[in-house]
Amino acid sequence: MNATHYVTTNTYRDLHSDPMVELTIFDLDTDEIILDESYVLPEGTDLHNDDAVEAGIREILDEQGYTEVDDDSPRGDLRVAAK
Repeated sequence: MNATHYVTTNTYRDLHSDPMVELTIFDLDTDEIILDESYVLPEGTDLHNDDAVEAGIREILDEQGYTEVDDDSPRGDLRVAAK
């Protein structure tokens, strides 16, 4: 199995009012930043709807080659591994 990483997110609207998410993926063991990029969430994503935001984040992670994994780590709400 590929190494597990943890993800932090920050959602916001850009100057054009597009819903955005800043994703930072950290190595679980070393805390090294693996990815730190901002992405436009799918059109129409309501930033006040947690389920819609989470679905958009999972879609972006999938497009970037990551899949969500379950593990018992105390850090990060979302854990992923490279596909």
